[in-house]
Order: sequence, then C-alpha cells, then structure tokens
Amino acid sequence: MYQHIFFEKTKVAYQVDGEKTKPCLVLLHGLCEDSTIWDAFIETLVADYCVLRPDLSGFGASDILPQHSIDLMADSVKAVIDTEKIKSCVLVGHSMGGYVSVA
Repeated sequence: MYQHIFFEKTKVAYQVDGEKTKPCLVLLHGLCEDSTIWDAFIETLVADYCVLRPDLSGFGASDILPQHSIDLMADSVKAVIDTEKIKSCVLVGHSMGGYVSVA
C-alpha cells in the first residue's frame, strides 16, 4: 500500500513492506519503471528485511519534481528515509536508481 510525503512541494510515493524492526533494504527502480518492478521479490525479502520502495520523481505514484535531477531524486529518497525514521539501510539501485543511490 502506498504512503507519501511532500518534498519540495511535490508528492513522493513509497511502499514499506515487512517489519521495521528488521534491517532496512531500500530498492530504487530504473528509468521508466516504478516501485512495482520489485514486487516479485518482496515476499522473499520481507523474511529478513524491512523493504522501502519509493517511486522516483515523475514515475509511478510520485509527482515530477519542479527541477528534475539525480541529486534532487536522492534528496527525496533521503526525505522518505528520514520520515520513516530509518537510521541505517542498504541501498539497491537498478539503472537510474543506481545513480540515485550513489548521489
């Protein structure tokens, strides 16, 4: 089920699966995809992880940021992580999501 925050006055949608007491895994999708790209893996991953899946700017249920950049997408992911009070996580990025995770 999607949740959302507002970052730079723009809706950022995300999904959280699993128990927040487990280590956190943040999955970042690639260009022209959204967080549902990871759906087939969720059932297996939640056995060991809390899984956070944001829809990056302009994809899925997230609105597009007024100024579109990898750095702003990274900042929006950080805002979601902070909102969920996640102190430590492992970032996994596919394609464009990899660039966002590096930023």
